[in-house]
Amino acid sequence: MHKPSVSSMQTFLIANGYNASEVEKMSDEELLNNYSKQVMQEIQDFQKGALEDSNIGIFVQMQHNKEIQQKLQEIKERIKKVHQDLRKIYQIVDDFIEDFSIDELRYFLFNGVQKIPSNLIEKALQVKFFQYKIVWLDQIEKNFNQLPEEERRTLMEQYYSIHDSKKLYKIYQNSYDQKEVTKMAEVAKNKLLLLKNFTPEDLEKNYERFYNESEEKIEMIKEIMRLTGSYSRSVLRSMNMEQLSNLIASIRQQIQKTNEEKQIVMKYVRILENSMRSVDDYDFQEVCIDAINHLSNEQLQKVISTLSSQNKFFAGKFESVARQLRSKVKAKIF
Repeated sequence: MHKPSVSSMQTFLIANGYNASEVEKMSDEELLNNYSKQVMQEIQDFQKGALEDSNIGIFVQMQHNKEIQQKLQEIKERIKKVHQDLRKIYQIVDDFIEDFSIDELRYFLFNGVQKIPSNLIEKALQVKFFQYKIVWLDQIEKNFNQLPEEERRTLMEQYYSIHDSKKLYKIYQNSYDQKEVTKMAEVAKNKLLLLKNFTPEDLEKNYERFYNESEEKIEMIKEIMRLTGSYSRSVLRSMNMEQLSNLIASIRQQIQKTNEEKQIVMKYVRILENSMRSVDDYDFQEVCIDAINHLSNEQLQKVISTLSSQNKFFAGKFESVARQLRSKVKAKIF
């Protein structure tokens, strides 16, 4: 968590009802603990407010009982006239989708329609709800255009998972209430401001959908897949951006280390190749000693393997030197 100055934390706590004299006596650790708790409480309050405001009017009072009874009577009469005409079921859904949920319409139709198989009725209901859901969600997103993009995408993800048609329709209706939407936007902006200023590490957790689809995360995943084939796209998508950033740094560090080791190995391969051409075996022995002293066991084995594959005399010549230097090379060769 970002740590503001002591004076900033003191001012913040006093502004939120803490006793000034008690705040002055707090140690740095106590100050930070109380500050963190207060900030998180404010963020939770804003989140709760945003959630409540995002479902404006969903729990409004039911229509007057007499009006409901009239609608029930009307739909019963319409159902009696369906007979075997599936098109009339589509029309009933169109005419009553604003008054009854899909579950309620399913109950009425399953119990009232006798000559159409229930699987066809169910299919008709699913098709109609899907059509309405797409239209409602599209309009809700447009009506919420003044919300911060992070908040809007997060809310829309919640709305896409709603299967209660009546609940979704209420959200759709109330998304036209500009006064309430403006209030929602203010709450969302305050929440975002708090997160950015005080707990930036929680941004991605609060706006997961937004960051999952962000250009920055997509580019980070592409970079990792370009650098290595060790991770699937689905695994990388499940990581947060901090994890991806650390992974990129780790992969690059490993690549750099591998390249440096390769350069060292090739350097000694060239030196040993040149020394083998010398008429003086002492030159070859000196290079061997230098290689043994400066290379790791893995590096030395790579040098030996590379030269043995290129020159059939190398293995025997190096082995001859190694026997003379057995005490020095035992740990690496034997």
